[in-house]
Amino acid sequence: MNLKETIRDELILARGMLSNENRKETSQVLHRKDFSLKPETYGQVVVEQGSVISSQTELERYVKDLEQQLASAEDDSRLANRELQKMRQNQQQVLNLWVRMSLSTRKVFQPIGRP
Repeated sequence: MNLKETIRDELILARGMLSNENRKETSQVLHRKDFSLKPETYGQVVVEQGSVISSQTELERYVKDLEQQLASAEDDSRLANRELQKMRQNQQQVLNLWVRMSLSTRKVFQPIGRP
């Protein structure tokens, strides 16, 4: 699971608990969690469990925090995709340059190789 999916799942859970809390139907405990990607985990999402959310106000704040984290993760994802597209375009340009150079070189040396 990637970072966006992990945050989205936690957000769905927190929103569900918030709606249940508004109806006073739950006795579940939810812990605040921090999500991150660290280089040493090779792209795996690191989840660090924090304090227990003990009031509806804290739960509402946690939902808002998760929404912000999700928006930030989506922005980061878009930026990373743009960077990958630029790198791919640059690689394609270099490859095209090599192909043109190879064809030019072949045209130049082709008459020399024939007796």
